Amino acid sequence: MSVFGLSVFFLGQYIPHGHCYLWQTGLVSLHVTSDAMTALAYYSIPAMLIYFVRQRQDVPFSKLFWLFSLFIAACGTSHVMEVWTLWYPVYWLSGAIKAITALVSVYTALELYPLIPQALALPSPEQVNKINQEIQEALKAQIESETDKERLALSLAAAKTAAWDWNLKTNKVYWTPEHEIIFGYEPGIPHRTYEDWANRVHPKDIHRLEAIIKNAILKHHEVFRCQYRIVLPDMSLRWIDAVGRFLFDAKGNTVRMVGTLNDITEKKLADEALKEGEERFRATFEQAAVGIAHVGLTGQWLRVNQKICDIVGYTREELLGMTFQDVTYPEDLETDLNYANQLLAGRISNYSMEKRYIRKDGSLIWVNLTVSFIYDTNFKAQPKCFISVIEDINQRKQAEEELKSLNNILLQTTDLLRKRNQELDQFAYIVSHDLKAPLRAIANLSEWIEDDLDGQLPEENQQQMKLLRQRVYRMEDMINGMLIYSRAGRVEVALEPIYIKDLIEEVIDSLAPPKTFKIKVPSINPQLITKPLLLSQVLANLISNAIKHHESPNGLIEISIQELENAFLFAVSDDGPGIAPENHDKVFGIFQTLKPRDNTENTGIGLSIVKKIIESEGGSISLESDIGQGATFRFTWLKHVINSPSIKEKKI
Repeated sequence: MSVFGLSVFFLGQYIPHGHCYLWQTGLVSLHVTSDAMTALAYYSIPAMLIYFVRQRQDVPFSKLFWLFSLFIAACGTSHVMEVWTLWYPVYWLSGAIKAITALVSVYTALELYPLIPQALALPSPEQVNKINQEIQEALKAQIESETDKERLALSLAAAKTAAWDWNLKTNKVYWTPEHEIIFGYEPGIPHRTYEDWANRVHPKDIHRLEAIIKNAILKHHEVFRCQYRIVLPDMSLRWIDAVGRFLFDAKGNTVRMVGTLNDITEKKLADEALKEGEERFRATFEQAAVGIAHVGLTGQWLRVNQKICDIVGYTREELLGMTFQDVTYPEDLETDLNYANQLLAGRISNYSMEKRYIRKDGSLIWVNLTVSFIYDTNFKAQPKCFISVIEDINQRKQAEEELKSLNNILLQTTDLLRKRNQELDQFAYIVSHDLKAPLRAIANLSEWIEDDLDGQLPEENQQQMKLLRQRVYRMEDMINGMLIYSRAGRVEVALEPIYIKDLIEEVIDSLAPPKTFKIKVPSINPQLITKPLLLSQVLANLISNAIKHHESPNGLIEISIQELENAFLFAVSDDGPGIAPENHDKVFGIFQTLKPRDNTENTGIGLSIVKKIIESEGGSISLESDIGQGATFRFTWLKHVINSPSIKEKKI
């Protein structure tokens, strides 16, 4: 377009609009101010609408907001042109802007018309407030529901109770975390299937459970309960106690099943242990070798085993209709009741006594009774009944009576024997005295004859006189030996604490062995409580025999001791000529010698006395020997204990 054309379009041949107002200042100012302020308002309104739409992306009819913004901005521009045309007659431009405003207005009206029903459908402020209130209430109810669910979950977890909700139409199962833990699944997948549950059920229980569920559905049982086993991945078994409830729709069809379950494995194990314990108790109760009974606090028989029935001769039924007072011998009843009252008063926890029962046939039977309480399981301090253990001691009592009678007879016999022994000792002493007196006279007489016939008796007669005196002395030794032998083991000798090595050395010193003889004594010196006189007599006899019968003047004797649990083992060994095995028993016989009596001064009583002393003290003696190998006499000597201050060990 040429400059002339633009000039015509913008200015044309028109006069400014101010001429129409005759350029009256007041009128021109009025129009300028009004149009300017209207234009300013029209421009600010679209700006605010556009800002609002951009900030609220969720506002409905956002396009309509943009059209209104454009329409209002166009209106504001037309007012600006009204001010501009007061001085510049650009009426074509002003008309064009008004035409644009008209087009935008018409387009906006066309867009607005179909939105009127939707706009009318928008809720009013009152409705919005009501909706907001309803939303708030719904949110509050939802929060409360979530809180209730949380409380329920916490309660179930605290009680170790699991819950489930099985939708029978979708076959989906909702499990609480506790349910997953019990069944060995990792928590976090609450929605599971029926197969997840069935895979854990013990193969021997699944068919029974499915039958229970099917039967409950068919018979419209709202609630059912069952116990079953599950197998965890580690192959361990757990017992489950489940309670379920079916939910039905309006037509009576089963749509859901909800319920809870608990792990009752520990309870099952405890029940089984209790049942096993009860069975063991029942078996022990019925098969016990003694009578066992539960007796009421007033004496009523509550429970009895067969052994009691055998003891008293009543049947179980008869006995359960009686009291223990009915079968107790009257002389024993007061003592029994006194004990029972002390037990009830808490002064004693149990008691035992020997008493008599009256059997059904009227005979008496002795029993040993032991009584204590069985306490109430709910009230530990409250006794429920007595428990009595009854042992048949009738045979023992009879044996005691017989033993008592035998003891009386034994005491009488012992007393008689003691008197006989005293008489025997007196007789032995008298015989010894009466026999030794003539023997001494014969010995003295032979010496007097030799003195009177000094130098007149032939050598042969002198030898005969010596032989006569030897026989007399041997006879005296035999009489002394018989006296000792008769008293061996019968004379009471006091117990004394000694040291064995010291005693052996004292015995050796008293025997005064030849200096050419070597005697070895033990290196240890243990303490022993014993009868020193008897032990000295044994050792002296064995040592003197070893010296007397040795063929060499420089023999060897060795004495050893060994401590056993209840005794000491002594050994006296020599290197003498030895004793043939066939003569080992013979040497311990009285008046037994292995050499002719004329060739040895030996009465043959010594070893018999040794054996008698050792055996009377509870020991034993043995001989180990052979010809040319020496001899070893071994004997045991028992230890004794006396109630006196102990002697300290002697240091060697």
